Amino acid sequence: MPRVSKFWMKIVACAGLILWAWTGPAPALADCHEGPWATVGRFGYGSIQQLAYSPDGGRAAVAA
Repeated sequence: MPRVSKFWMKIVACAGLILWAWTGPAPALADCHEGPWATVGRFGYGSIQQLAYSPDGGRAAVAA
């Protein structure tokens, strides 16, 4: 009996960890009223000090 309960405890712990770590996709902002730094700020990387774009506009460098 203890072996079965340990098995289910591990299954429940793994399922809980997976559900806890699951993050959905970031919402797309169609109206684009916010700057791109606002989107980066939502991911929790800290306060943004500086933002720079590549010459072609395809990439952004963020200093937090």
